[in-house]
Amino acid sequence: MASCGAVLRLAGRRSLEAHLEADARHVWHPYSRAAHRGKVWSVESASGVRLKLESGEEVIDGMSSWWAAVHGYNHPVLNEALRAQVEKCAHVMFGGLTHRPAVGLCEALASLAPGALNRVFLCDSGSVAVEVALKLALQYWKAKGFRKKTRFAALRNAYHGDTFGAMSCCDPVNGMHAELFGDVLPKHLFLPAPDVPFGFRRRKGEEEEESEEESSSARSSSSSSSSSSSSSPRSSSSDAA
Repeated sequence: MASCGAVLRLAGRRSLEAHLEADARHVWHPYSRAAHRGKVWSVESASGVRLKLESGEEVIDGMSSWWAAVHGYNHPVLNEALRAQVEKCAHVMFGGLTHRPAVGLCEALASLAPGALNRVFLCDSGSVAVEVALKLALQYWKAKGFRKKTRFAALRNAYHGDTFGAMSCCDPVNGMHAELFGDVLPKHLFLPAPDVPFGFRRRKGEEEEESEEESSSARSSSSSSSSSSSSSPRSSSSDAA
């Protein structure tokens, strides 16, 4: 069996065809099946909004690398900051430790936030950021004494991420995770999406379906509140965060 070093060296030298075959054997891409997957394109380099493919074409990345490359690729200021930092320390855990670039970033972000929002919790992805926000909300209400306040209100048609807490607040009917994971996710409260002249349009008949489902949920909640109000004076205010 070849060593990891040898495999990595070979990966940089083989043909494009062999490279894509190895990708098909060993890589499971996001939002794809492990088998019978769609085509992928191999990127050689990137600059600004353009991706240069190994096959020779150039394409515009209209998704901005899943909204993460807002300043474009190969930005000279960002590249220089990366080079300068990696020469000192590429990574260190943030539990019990700190460093100047992180503190400076948090201070700058706090200066842009309104009111008493003066602390920053750094996360490594949007989904994890949503998880942290959900946990902060739960922790807040527990600290206030409302330990049964564990449900969230979210909008229909919304997407919040791929981790479990984030998925539980995505649209429970038309969301991309609903069919596969809906039966194992926590159940929250969903409000009608704003009626806007752009973006997602509700499917025909969906409004009636939502109305019927919400009426059923309201009857169930009313029955539950009635049965528990006599034993807990705070039960009616501790259902949803």
